[in-house]
Amino acid sequence: LRKYLPSGLIHPIEPGEKPSGTSAVCEDVMSGSFSGLEAIDVERGMKYCMGNRAFYQKMLSAFVNGAKYAQMESLFREKDWKNYQVTVHAVKGTALTIGAVKLSEHAKELEYAVKEDRISYVEQQHAAFILEYCDIVRTIQANL
Repeated sequence: LRKYLPSGLIHPIEPGEKPSGTSAVCEDVMSGSFSGLEAIDVERGMKYCMGNRAFYQKMLSAFVNGAKYAQMESLFREKDWKNYQVTVHAVKGTALTIGAVKLSEHAKELEYAVKEDRISYVEQQHAAFILEYCDIVRTIQANL
């Protein structure tokens, strides 16, 4: 995790020492679990970004700024399945690029469901997908 964090966020402490004023998130980061980003495989995202931290951070920003959940909601309400498929395909790729593997897999399932005309599956899974997508976007926003 240290190699991905900006140097200004890294404050070495002695083993067993608890820094003053730490939050639950800080404690999670120090323990290596960082619960806020469990949906993102940072290591995989970094591999897709050639190990370049600045590029990975740009990709995270682009993922947040280019979030398509509102568009997907509109396409879903309008039952515009062709454009829904195109949009969920884009989410699948960008999610994988940042390491949001489960989100990417869920997007793939929705994409193929539309492609195979299994619209009832999309209708059953869409809301859960949008919630997952929004949660990941909010988590990234909170950590950029």
